[in-house]
Amino acid sequence: MKKKKLICTAAGCLAALFLPMFVSAIDYNVDASIGIYDYADLLTDGEEQALAEEAHSLGEKHGMDFVIVTINDDEGMTSEDYAQDFYDYNAFQPDGLLLLINMDYRELWICGTGKGQYIFHDGQIENILDDITRYASNDNFYGTASEFLESADRIAVRATESAFSRNLRRIPFFLLGGMAIAGISLAIMVSKNKLRRTATEASAYKEDGGLRLTHRQDIFLRSAVTKTRIEANSGSSGGRGGHIGSSGRSHSGGGQRF
Repeated sequence: MKKKKLICTAAGCLAALFLPMFVSAIDYNVDASIGIYDYADLLTDGEEQALAEEAHSLGEKHGMDFVIVTINDDEGMTSEDYAQDFYDYNAFQPDGLLLLINMDYRELWICGTGKGQYIFHDGQIENILDDITRYASNDNFYGTASEFLESADRIAVRATESAFSRNLRRIPFFLLGGMAIAGISLAIMVSKNKLRRTATEASAYKEDGGLRLTHRQDIFLRSAVTKTRIEANSGSSGGRGGHIGSSGRSHSGGGQRF
């Protein structure tokens, strides 16, 4: 019994020793309504408030969460894993976009979740990174975060704009183009008609000696129709996701050092 108690005590000491290795660096109990989590203390209180209000406004506008996280220490995690896990394991909406500013690697990482991975696919994320990296390179982190939200808003507006609205704006151009084509066609027909003289006698339409049929023949032509089945392509388009987090959820994503 004494030996068993000694073993349990030793096991407890070992667990206490190695437990910190298994504790994640990620905060899993954030208030998801805030949207701005400045763990690296890169922003002033006023900047955090302004960004939080902008993120909240965009969230209501597009029906998804916009999240900004800054860290000084990633505890050995990659920026991609940190960003995905932070979004997946906190109580954010199923659809969203997150920017991680990782000062440990001086790296920016953006990940999209839910419909966010389709609106902000990998190509669009690269565009946003191009817009914001110049701010981060100058240690202007408020500018980085603000430009992130503005770029995301522009992309989301274009993506969610209906085809009807786009075509509605094009109607005047279609009308003008149609009128121009009709006018040109009419002018060509009128000019051609002016070159012809009006015939007044039936003889003008007959050859000398009248019309004679010298040969008749019926020809039946056979036709064959060949049908080939085209298999549908079930593969998904590239660049729309494929970054799988530890939660099993798919994300779009991309990063850039600064």
